[in-house]
Amino acid sequence: MKKILSTILALALLPLSIYATFSPTYEKPVNGEFASPARIINMKQKTPFAFEIQAGSDIDALSFYSNPAKMLGGKPAEELASYLAGQDLEFWQNNPQLVQVFSSLDDNFPSDTGDGYYLASIRNYFANMFLSEAYGDARRAYAVMNSMPLTDAYPYNPYRILGGDTYLSLEMYGGKIENNFGWNWDVNMDYDGASSLLNNTGGRMSVDARANIAYALPLNKKFSLGISAQPMIRFQMYIPNEALISARMNDEILYLFTDDLMFGTGLSINIGTMYEVDEELAFTIDFRNVPSFRNYSLLPISSIAEGNASLQEDDTIYYIPPDVALSAFWDRGSYHLQVEISDILNQAIYDRFMEEQKFDYYSIMKLSFTYDIDDNLSLTARYRYRAIGLGIRYKGIKAELTTKLDRAALGISFGWII
Repeated sequence: MKKILSTILALALLPLSIYATFSPTYEKPVNGEFASPARIINMKQKTPFAFEIQAGSDIDALSFYSNPAKMLGGKPAEELASYLAGQDLEFWQNNPQLVQVFSSLDDNFPSDTGDGYYLASIRNYFANMFLSEAYGDARRAYAVMNSMPLTDAYPYNPYRILGGDTYLSLEMYGGKIENNFGWNWDVNMDYDGASSLLNNTGGRMSVDARANIAYALPLNKKFSLGISAQPMIRFQMYIPNEALISARMNDEILYLFTDDLMFGTGLSINIGTMYEVDEELAFTIDFRNVPSFRNYSLLPISSIAEGNASLQEDDTIYYIPPDVALSAFWDRGSYHLQVEISDILNQAIYDRFMEEQKFDYYSIMKLSFTYDIDDNLSLTARYRYRAIGLGIRYKGIKAELTTKLDRAALGISFGWII
């Protein structure tokens, strides 16, 4: 099924690919009313100004920021040693840069004799000397850091070796919904880290300003149809994992700036329908990101260093894969339950075209339950993307703590509608 869905999308984009290169890109999921635009038909709300701060990380990543040599010199170094010890003689003869990494860290690294003795010496080196106390965590950490771009030592799920998923965001927004029409403005400043400090993607820093405009109309007493559009202007910069590790190991923030700066525009469209069983229960089907495109101009870091800050057109058109979401909303007095099934189609496309984005069945189901203690105070429990959260809202102030089910992690958020 995943292959069929991804093939359909590829065929749909084939005529357009004559004129441009298309590449999937990932952005954090959009929540709220504009992701299910048919729901605004029953809403009336006004938000003059609000902000929300979110921060979180795997414990592994927090430990890395505290003591990078110890974290890299442990399990990541063991995995690297196991991988390299399993390579043949041809591998080492074809990778002189990798040999130079270890020779620069240790004069005793075996010299190439061009025979089986050389290979046996290398395997003995990684089985004994490299993992010894005498070698030390610091040298092992530099070996991991410098060999990352030269080897495929880590699997596509390296968070089981060393986690990451550090994120920090500030969102400011305001808007209004009434008479079947809704709009808002939304400014976001984000750092989204990779799921592991060892994977091939790294993290991304971004700043964008966007607007959401939505309209819903009743089809009959039970059905309604809605559409929302989201134009934006955006800046982003990728931060490869090796750049992040190098910056922390050397205590130098400038090491982060290795990739091009990207300035561009984007547009996303969501279409949805809602069926209201009664005043307490409703179901929605939403077609999200149909389409959703980003186009950028590039400012190379190298040109800034040379004093030639000129923009270059990026011929690639980036798209966020479309998705279909099925949701149920139940509201009875003080109790509110939301169930969503989504991230099937888009994950199938990511899995087909982006090797580092693997299909995760545990991200399909989302649950949220809220209990209103009174008009001013409510409690919420939720599950999304392998994370559980407990939140509280008092008047316009809300706060939440989250953790993951599959690894040690901590997340916090704080928001205030002023």
